[in-house]
Amino acid sequence: MPTLQAVKTFSQGLNQDLSPMNVPESAYVDALNITTFDKGGNQFSISNERGFQAKQALPSGYRAIGLYYIDNKIVCFSYNETTQASQIGYYDINTFVYTRVFDDKDLTQQFNSSQTFDFSPDYQIRATGRVAFNGDIYIYWVDGKNPPRWINLSRNYFANRFIDLNSETSLFSGSALVEIDLAGILESGNLTASSYQFAVRYQSDTGDTTPFSPLCNPIPIVDELQSVGRDLYTGAGQTENKGNKSIELSLSNVDTAYRFIQLAAVHYEGNALTPVIYIIDNIPITGSSFNYTYSGSESSSTTITTQELIQERAIYSTANQITQKNNRLFVGNLKETGIGESLQTIANSIQIKYKIEEIQVTSAFTDYKLEENTFNKKGYRRDEAYAFGIAFVYTSGGISPVFHIPGPASGNATRDIGTTDSNAEGTLGSTVTSNTSGTSYPGFGGYPSGKVRHHKMPSLQTEPSFRNDSGDVYIRIFRH
Repeated sequence: MPTLQAVKTFSQGLNQDLSPMNVPESAYVDALNITTFDKGGNQFSISNERGFQAKQALPSGYRAIGLYYIDNKIVCFSYNETTQASQIGYYDINTFVYTRVFDDKDLTQQFNSSQTFDFSPDYQIRATGRVAFNGDIYIYWVDGKNPPRWINLSRNYFANRFIDLNSETSLFSGSALVEIDLAGILESGNLTASSYQFAVRYQSDTGDTTPFSPLCNPIPIVDELQSVGRDLYTGAGQTENKGNKSIELSLSNVDTAYRFIQLAAVHYEGNALTPVIYIIDNIPITGSSFNYTYSGSESSSTTITTQELIQERAIYSTANQITQKNNRLFVGNLKETGIGESLQTIANSIQIKYKIEEIQVTSAFTDYKLEENTFNKKGYRRDEAYAFGIAFVYTSGGISPVFHIPGPASGNATRDIGTTDSNAEGTLGSTVTSNTSGTSYPGFGGYPSGKVRHHKMPSLQTEPSFRNDSGDVYIRIFRH
């Protein structure tokens, strides 16, 4: 008669907290590479844990530095140390066929060979992704070395090559800073007599927007037409009065990688001159420079807050963590584009000079009766002190903080060039005198030593405000 034997099931798992003498029979004290499920899924059957199985190799010379699983695909980020190529592809988990999506050394997939993803085996890639409503798969990644990026895994980059790899894949996209100038005041339109300022931002096909550019100079609009003559042209309209005017803007340095811009029109209303900011959407970008006419009759009545208008543009150089939740992308361990003391050192070396620009006062619209002159020919007051600074615009479109430009160590403003009042140029003076009181520079951050120095404008005696040349009167404007 066969002998019945008890089967050890080890149902209580690994136990290393107790002495081996006190461990229950259904537990074990040590194990290496085991599982309590067998290949068929039977529980409490001890067997070796299965290892990895080779399915498909990466292209020759490439090594994986990051993986991400999405929609039955294993997305692989790889790097070739011989060619220094960065490649993105994926394996189909059903067939394990590898599909290359993009290789930054292949000029059939992009136009600019100098732009790369710059993968490195020393910086492992962390990624996340999502499937869009149209089935396209978007992958986002960080590596702690390069800016956070994204790519459309479903796009055919052989048929649709990258024009600018850096701007088209950057998660925090940089863009050219649009320059806004006044092309002219048109005597047709529906603008309220007031003062206007404008800013622009880029707008994508999906409605996403960049931060706004800085505001342009104020543009005054009066309700009279020039046909009333110079003497009846008041030069300042009563707010809320409608006039037959519109503003033609000249936009330059426009980034044509975008299809649209969005215009913010700041209109100052009422006696308190309260700013109201109207938005005009989906203005087509027709080139790197083009004109746009704002008439006040635009159909959009959308407004935004001042806080949204002055939002700073953050440009992050690297990130180490990325994930998503509730359709929101979260990026962590961010590093912003560095701003060093060297920029203050550059500001220290700047010498500001003044130049006199003249406009003649005539019976026509040649002086400040002309709105274009109030936009283009702003000047400074005589004998006043001014604190000047400089902000640097990065190639990404971001703007640095303002760095102080120190005034001269001492002395008054002096005329350097010009034997007559009509062509005078000179050097600004200093606010520092023999008086030893006043605030000192902090002694760090690249600032010079000593007392804080600002710039002093020439006096009326040195540079008069007007010049009379045999009955012809000229306004003399301080420029720099």
